[in-house]
Formats: sequence, C-alpha cells, structure tokens
Amino acid sequence: MDSKEEVKPEVWYRYEEVRYSPGTDEYGDPLPYRGRLEVKLDEYEVIKTTPKGVWIRLYSWGNEKRFILRGARKRYACPTKEEAIESFRARKERQRRILTSQLEDVNDALNYIKDHNMIKVKANPAFVDLAELSF
Repeated sequence: MDSKEEVKPEVWYRYEEVRYSPGTDEYGDPLPYRGRLEVKLDEYEVIKTTPKGVWIRLYSWGNEKRFILRGARKRYACPTKEEAIESFRARKERQRRILTSQLEDVNDALNYIKDHNMIKVKANPAFVDLAELSF
C-alpha cells in the first residue's frame, strides 16, 4: 500500500489591522469619514527550523524571509492563532499608550503657548481687503 500523504508545511500567524479607503465622491474628493477597518490573519510558511527559532517566508511570491526567535517576548509571528491574537492585542495596547502620550504632549504645548500669551495672530498676506483698494 502506497501511503503518500501530503505533508502540510508548518505555519506561523500574525494579526494586523487594515483600513480601507472610504472612496471619493463624484468630484473625486475624499469622502468625509473614515474607511472600514478589518483585522486580518496572515499566515507565514516556515521554511526552516533551527534549535533557536524558525525562518518564515514573508511573501508567497518572493524569497524574502525573516527569522523569529522562539523564546522572544515579542515576535513578528506566532506558532498559534491564540498567541498571535494576544500579540496583536499587546501591540495595539502599546500603540494606544504611545499615541495617548503624544496627544497629551500636543495638548500641553498648546496650553503652554496659550497660558504664556505666545499666540499672535498674523495677517494673511494673501488676503486683500477690497475696501482698501482704490480704483
């Protein structure tokens, strides 16, 4: 009996978010709302296993590869979907902390220039008051 079972390659996983454009109106101007967001699962074929980690193929059409250390705290991809979704959650929580801190810095800077009377309104040289023109 000839048992030639097809061996599926080992696969590692990574979740990422994708935001799609909302499109444009009939004049070609961007629509005034955010596009649709989806969280997608990427699967990466393991092309080589080493004692310390794995090499994955980044794109199915190319030869670009990436090494992933098995014992690392942060990994580009994970061996299970469960670990991959937890990794995604941790990346998004970290991103939120960073962006929240940056927003606080922006607000602090704007409040500083307001509190120290540093805001001066400059005349727009491109603006011409038609009443001042003499014909």
